[in-house]
Amino acid sequence: MAASTKQIKAVIFDLDGTLLRTERIQWLGWNVALAAVGVKKRITRKQYAKYCGVSGELNAKQIVKDYGLEARVTPRALLRAKEKFLHSNFSKQKINWMPYALSTLRHFRRLGLPIALATSGKRAEMQKKLHKLNAHLHFDTLVCRDDVSRGKPHPDIYAEACKRLHVKPSAAIAFEDTASGVLSASRAGLRVIAIPTIYSSTQDFSKAWAVCRDFKQALVRMKQMAMIKNLSNTPRR
Repeated sequence: MAASTKQIKAVIFDLDGTLLRTERIQWLGWNVALAAVGVKKRITRKQYAKYCGVSGELNAKQIVKDYGLEARVTPRALLRAKEKFLHSNFSKQKINWMPYALSTLRHFRRLGLPIALATSGKRAEMQKKLHKLNAHLHFDTLVCRDDVSRGKPHPDIYAEACKRLHVKPSAAIAFEDTASGVLSASRAGLRVIAIPTIYSSTQDFSKAWAVCRDFKQALVRMKQMAMIKNLSNTPRR
């Protein structure tokens, strides 16, 4: 972790796997999509590390190639099948926060920092998840795949988020759970704190400013480096 005494001026969060415990549903979605086109072989959790955090369009193309489905389904059709499952699941099932995620959002709000969301998910999917928890109320702006020409690991989503918050990327910090997200934010010029999950723990996080086990540890490190003010109360799980 590189030393820094410069306080940050904005915070940007990824959604799936970072703020919300939804990465498992993303993994299941691809398996449901494959089953819909007659593929019996499942993507295991270990294999999913290859796709975790990558935009839907890129994943669909890669999965079609990996499973030799070029003659059976287009990447676009495979992605639509996955998205259909996601919309149904997120409409019916309960969604939970990741550990310390909600209290961390509130902590940054008390610090008076502008907060953005930067997700490779489509707007309809994003809104369905956020509104279920009233999570949209915690952000000054929401940036999703529909707002940019390229998804993660390209820098477009984070560049757009910084633009909307009126901050230089070098003055913002991003929270991500995947290597693809880390690349996206770092390529846009942000420092990134990675908080890997069981789905992404084997990925390469060498581009991250720091790798932490959870938000609580991340805030401790940020305070130690004088990146944020040290409030008396710390986030609770």
